[in-house]
Amino acid sequence: MVNWLRWFLIIPVVVVAWVCVVFVGMISYEYLDWALCPKGGFVGDCGCGCNSPGFSGRSVIVDLILPFFAGLSAIVVVLSAVAVAPSRKRYVALSVTAVGIPLSLILSDGVSAYSVAAIAGGFIATMVIFVCGYAMPKRLFNINESSGDSK
Repeated sequence: MVNWLRWFLIIPVVVVAWVCVVFVGMISYEYLDWALCPKGGFVGDCGCGCNSPGFSGRSVIVDLILPFFAGLSAIVVVLSAVAVAPSRKRYVALSVTAVGIPLSLILSDGVSAYSVAAIAGGFIATMVIFVCGYAMPKRLFNINESSGDSK
């Protein structure tokens, strides 16, 4: 594939990867919220079982699923950008993480569990690219072969 086309495709691939992970996260959230709702629990505006006697709220699992997928989406975004970039993959990972930090703060309305999970996921993926670049599949990421990156 032509290098300029691969550079051009980074943004659309990143957006599609993010949307796919967010969609799977929303589906997982809704399913778990429904599956963990106690039988006969009232489902109202405030969530599953909020008005039921003896039920204190949603499960901790349901509360952690969205921050988990926020972190996973950051990891998938960084790795997909690095997979598409024709060269300078470490700089691409660092740039995507640097752009992702303010975007995660904007999308989550400030510092919250979602933005912290997304920032942590971006840093984890970037550190994997920086530190373990030699351990990754060379055909997929092509970090050390003719990419201009050296350790």
